[in-house]
Amino acid sequence: MDGIVQTTVTFGTNLSGTMTSTAHLLIGNDTVGSTSGLFGGKIDDARVYNRALSAAEIWQLYVAQ
Repeated sequence: MDGIVQTTVTFGTNLSGTMTSTAHLLIGNDTVGSTSGLFGGKIDDARVYNRALSAAEIWQLYVAQ
């Protein structure tokens, strides 16, 4: 957040190969059709990448705004 790494969680140790899902991508909610997990703030810049970004790449995105 604002260029500072926050708490992270990793599920699994080998995330290589093709990952597919038929589930919806949710940004700001944790369950389709539910309002109990709604994020209470505003999201001004959401991006989806096909790989993990390095700390340097994340910093570049932060300072370029």
